[in-house]
Amino acid sequence: MAFGVALILDFGNNIAQGFLELYKWHLTKNPTTPKPHIVPFWFPFDKDAHYIPAMAYEIWHIFQTLAINGAVQALINAVMVFLRANLKILQYHIRNFDKTEPEKNLKKLIIRHQELIEWVHNLDGSFKNILLLEYCVTSLQLATTLIQIIEGLNIAFNGTFFMHCLLQLFGLAWNANEILIESSVGLLRALYQSNWYNRGKKVSFLIYFMMMRCSRPLVMRIGPLGIMNLNAAISRAKLAYTCLSVLKVTTEE
Repeated sequence: MAFGVALILDFGNNIAQGFLELYKWHLTKNPTTPKPHIVPFWFPFDKDAHYIPAMAYEIWHIFQTLAINGAVQALINAVMVFLRANLKILQYHIRNFDKTEPEKNLKKLIIRHQELIEWVHNLDGSFKNILLLEYCVTSLQLATTLIQIIEGLNIAFNGTFFMHCLLQLFGLAWNANEILIESSVGLLRALYQSNWYNRGKKVSFLIYFMMMRCSRPLVMRIGPLGIMNLNAAISRAKLAYTCLSVLKVTTEE
């Protein structure tokens, strides 16, 4: 929800900024001055002479870019939320596996756990390069936008865009971190809270076998840069601040 609001605000700020520049241009009363444009596009025609078609395409381009970005973010986050929900459902069944035929039920839950492990591995293999690109681009956007905010350039637009980048980064990191937690600590807690101590050795062995597997959490990776979790997102925010500090020291010298 917050990410959607950020996208809408980002789109609105782009359009408002463009019309504000157009209003300033009209106040100058100088027709020889180039007209302002929202996006610095190259057109195969005189974009000042055909200003309305050019502006219409620029507005459409902004909307299209935000829609595609929002769709990609929604897809990745929705899949991760779906996996987390399945892990929570598995935890519920583990806590109540001994209602009828405990050994048979536990074997089914182990098979289900293996299926979820395969799902996460497939998801990680499909999205790790996308997450790497997203991670690097967002890190660069955070640093450059923060620099512009400190310099006092377009505070409204850059402030909204900075929040958009933060929400985008921490949204991905949060959902990936939830998979990590629920696949390790969450499942271990569910196993411990089950009625395993009143069952025989076979059930105890199956519980122990499952606990051993839970000691290796399921993770989403950022390509070769490591695991996607909240620490990774926080490190990117720190990197943006570090870049700002280095730039300030350099300019002062």
